[in-house]
Amino acid sequence: MNLLTKLFALTAIVFSTGCASTYNIQAQPKEGQVSKLNDGAEQVLSAKTHTVAVSPVSQRVQSNRRISLIVSIVNTSSTKLYVGPELMRASIGPQQAAVLSHEQLVEEAEGAARSKRIGAALQAFSASLNANAAATTNYSGTYQNNYYGSQSGYIGNSTGTFYGQSYNAAQAEQIRQQANQNSAIQMQQASDEEANTLSHLQKTAFKKHELSPGEMYTKIVTLQPARNLDGPLPMTFEIDLNGELHQFDFSLNPKK
Repeated sequence: MNLLTKLFALTAIVFSTGCASTYNIQAQPKEGQVSKLNDGAEQVLSAKTHTVAVSPVSQRVQSNRRISLIVSIVNTSSTKLYVGPELMRASIGPQQAAVLSHEQLVEEAEGAARSKRIGAALQAFSASLNANAAATTNYSGTYQNNYYGSQSGYIGNSTGTFYGQSYNAAQAEQIRQQANQNSAIQMQQASDEEANTLSHLQKTAFKKHELSPGEMYTKIVTLQPARNLDGPLPMTFEIDLNGELHQFDFSLNPKK
């Protein structure tokens, strides 16, 4: 269950803004399919030439988040069986939901980490440029000079305005060093998060695979709805194994 909890946290990615509502996912087994509870989640079993079992990672999902399914396939034939995300289809209501491949999830994780690193670098660059301004003090004032003759006494005056500027080089350098340090920390955090995410994806995401006879393959399939969930909706997940179609129906209902 620890693996599933980690993957759920990984794939629960917000893809639009706005208030989210909670939905319950309930299986709707077809004739000939078997439904049972597996680690608290409802699992549906479809047994034909090959056996496929599907269950949600969580029985609840947010309306603006992706949906993750645990998919187990057993090759009960006498020959090898190829499986992959491209053999799967999903729909939520009248619209298709994208079945994300391992490559897509990896590209997304790498892109997010890259954006964070670029943002940290730009922030440090901006702080460095502003360091001179922050360490510079401008000042101004007015002056008046009175003039006196050696014999006649006071003879007049002059007034004016003066401007000046002071620069604290040590302060500017301190600001630059702090900005660089903060940037390095943020970049390292982005790289650590990326490595952790890629490691989890490698272990849990459904990838292209060839099953030997009798082999079971269990991984996570991530669905990307076309839009936020709105109202009760049917959800269908299908996988085609050498022309043998396994279809699973679910209902998505707002939590009351």
